[in-house]
Amino acid sequence: MNKAGTSLECFPSPFNRSYWKRAASEFANPRTIIIAAMITALRVTLRGLSIPLIPNALYISVGFFANALGSMVYGPLVGLASGAISDTLGAFLFPHGDYFFPFIITAMMSSFIFGLFLYRTRLSVGRVILARFSVVIVCNLLLTPIIMRWQSIYFATEKTYKLFTLARTLKNAALFPAESLLLSIFLFAMVPFMSKMKLTPYTESKPKFTRNNIIVLGVLTVVSVVAVVLYYVFYISKK
Repeated sequence: MNKAGTSLECFPSPFNRSYWKRAASEFANPRTIIIAAMITALRVTLRGLSIPLIPNALYISVGFFANALGSMVYGPLVGLASGAISDTLGAFLFPHGDYFFPFIITAMMSSFIFGLFLYRTRLSVGRVILARFSVVIVCNLLLTPIIMRWQSIYFATEKTYKLFTLARTLKNAALFPAESLLLSIFLFAMVPFMSKMKLTPYTESKPKFTRNNIIVLGVLTVVSVVAVVLYYVFYISKK
């Protein structure tokens, strides 16, 4: 049960109709819209603080911290709108190379996925790890290469496309374990404050990095590395 007077109730999983009704109702909540606007502004600002590895091509960013926190509060549907707005504003205020509109899809999907895993539920380390892994696989290892391929054709940069795509996939696979652990610590640190403001359900426990969590993290890391290897063998290495 929730701690009386300090939190919101949890809702069923995304496989339940009431989950989506609740998520859709967030659009009519002025408080939610204000928080979404603040998180969106923070995401845009963090984009400007990205660390370039390959100028105009590859960056290390901590924007996913704000993305996950926001999606945990306002859910996957408002998350779609937040992702679209933050990507568009960020591209114009802090451009990373040529602007290519389809990248908005990855920004929207990352918010949507974080919302599916974190919205109105009890937080756990395992849930955070799975959320980050899903974003890495769907957005970074599947959608991004497809969109980059489209971009390379549009801007006639096919010669460098494979190099940049491989660098991106390697970066995401390498950073996944550390990003998952840091994200878990960050979200658990924010939960007491957020639950007191009645923005998230109450979570009594502190983050517990159990043996099972470490095993799951290790297995998912291996899966992401294998995905990169397969991507290289069956696509990048082909002439």
